[in-house]
Amino acid sequence: GGDWRSRQRVGKGVGFVCVPGGKLKKQAIGGGASVRLEDIDNPFGASWAAGDQIFVGQGIKGIVRVPANGGKVETVVAVKPGEVAQSPQLLPDGYHVLFTLAHGTGNELWAKAQVDVQSLKTGQRSVLVRGGSDERYSPGDHIGGRRCTTAVGLRVSVST
Repeated sequence: GGDWRSRQRVGKGVGFVCVPGGKLKKQAIGGGASVRLEDIDNPFGASWAAGDQIFVGQGIKGIVRVPANGGKVETVVAVKPGEVAQSPQLLPDGYHVLFTLAHGTGNELWAKAQVDVQSLKTGQRSVLVRGGSDERYSPGDHIGGRRCTTAVGLRVSVST
């Protein structure tokens, strides 16, 4: 079975992770056998982006990009010791990744998390929201997420 939290439908396929086992797979919506793409640690969120790129949060290992048609897995966001990365999403410009970055341990890990964006070209990282998590970009240049137990929204400018 697949982990429902990591299912993503894009175009004619669905991506999912089999947990336990850590197999990132895709399957055509019309049926047929699933195709194994890569062995992956238990994901901290995943998204299937334009250009058949799958971004997977790997917690203390950062964020990786997996080509949906096979190929080399690449770490695109590295984290420091004590940091955890989750919920990656490629922004419409195709060059920036939005994600949650948490610091610490225990109950305070996510309460003190922040919403970051990082350039895939330069590696430059910026904090968008302190004390937020589970962010998603939506058309109209809006980012929505959580601040502790409260839903929040933020208008941003994204070059396309």
